Amino acid sequence: MKAPAEGGRIELAWDAASAADLDQYRLYRGGELVAQTTATAYVDAGLLDGVAYAYRGGAVDAAGQEGAASDSVTATPADRLPPES
Repeated sequence: MKAPAEGGRIELAWDAASAADLDQYRLYRGGELVAQTTATAYVDAGLLDGVAYAYRGGAVDAAGQEGAASDSVTATPADRLPPES
């Protein structure tokens, strides 16, 4: 899982699971479920700049069983835009 960050948001991306009965992915921030998606990317927005956020994900099969969680990744959003003149 990768987690590039910029002003108030973190863009998460991961490799697709190879299970034939894959249904969705679940994403967790700090242990709390924040998203369920069928895509291999997710943007977590509305975050505070300068705060580190830890994420992990898991693949879920058609029966609703979640596989082993990914390794945790950490990212810190930061405002990288120059001030307007």
